Amino acid sequence: DLSLSEMELTVLPDILKDINVDGNFYCGNNKLTSLNNVPNSIRGSFVCSSNELTSLEFAPTSVGRNFDCSHNELTSLEFAPKTVGGFFDCRYNPVKFTEKQVRAVCNVKGDVYV
Repeated sequence: DLSLSEMELTVLPDILKDINVDGNFYCGNNKLTSLNNVPNSIRGSFVCSSNELTSLEFAPTSVGRNFDCSHNELTSLEFAPKTVGGFFDCRYNPVKFTEKQVRAVCNVKGDVYV
């Protein structure tokens, strides 16, 4: 697992973009406005909740377990991962997304929380 949560980050370190995370990647509870430099591959869960994200651009294409982008400023699901092995949580954003909208852009194996 790699946790960069609660570090007051406004950007993710450049070094991350070339790594693979076999476990979970946490970057929640920061001040991120972009997912630029997110690791290539995340086999576990990807948690970017409680930031200031307005877009999912640069999100991983595939997440092995859960994807949590709740508590942000998202108005679109464009650039969401293509596949998520667990749940997809996009609650508490300015737009109240529907499960149908999530499943239209992402193959979610688990529950969808809207």
